[in-house]
Amino acid sequence: MYTVFTLTLRQLTGSRRQAILWLFAALPAAFALLLRYLTDDYSTQIINLFDLLLVAIVLPLVVAILATTALGEEVEDRTLAFIVLRPVPKWQIILAKYGAVVILAALPLLIFGAITAGIAFVGDAFGESAFDYETVIKPILGVVAGLAVGIVAYAAAFLWLGLISSQALGFAIVYVLIWEGIAAGIFAGIQYLSIRSYSVIAMRETGGEALTAVGAIADSDIGIAVALGGAATIVVIFLSLTLTQLRNMDVP
Repeated sequence: MYTVFTLTLRQLTGSRRQAILWLFAALPAAFALLLRYLTDDYSTQIINLFDLLLVAIVLPLVVAILATTALGEEVEDRTLAFIVLRPVPKWQIILAKYGAVVILAALPLLIFGAITAGIAFVGDAFGESAFDYETVIKPILGVVAGLAVGIVAYAAAFLWLGLISSQALGFAIVYVLIWEGIAAGIFAGIQYLSIRSYSVIAMRETGGEALTAVGAIADSDIGIAVALGGAATIVVIFLSLTLTQLRNMDVP
């Protein structure tokens, strides 16, 4: 399992791919910095970035680039057989791949998510109130928690997608735009089946009063228990589907 994990880390950490991912993950922080120095009501404007840019676009795409590649690239390069034929249970292969994706996605997303939140909430005067727990530290932790929920759920779903389709990244983008964006915005019930909603709810509920206005989802009655339960269910279902697919497929 450890060997598969380290091989996956090396596979997914090509210099070009990592540069693109880190630059992409830094976009919300860059926009937040501009808003802080170009607008008066910068905190409110940056809070809008959490849902409209960070959670809606940057989070799923960073995870999709990594997760659809973790097994998909093995299938395309016909190297999956070398891994499957190792004397390692297939569930350990899946967990190793999944763990590598989660770690590599979490590093840029959580770091720049925390930076973005810091730009929004850390005061201009670095006195005692500059790092107050309720108004600064708690919302930063809330943003990190919301992103973490999204990372673990998206990673499981897109890992499976990468195994079943050679066009997995394209399907992932369509899913994010159509289901998570348009459909969830029109039909309130879809929010119960939306990873984006789970992420925003976790962000709001753990971030305290400063994050109560994050996204339209903030006005819904979905609680933190539903969000965490939904995310956990997605992880279990899609890792199980990935394991079943790996066991049943003809590996070239």
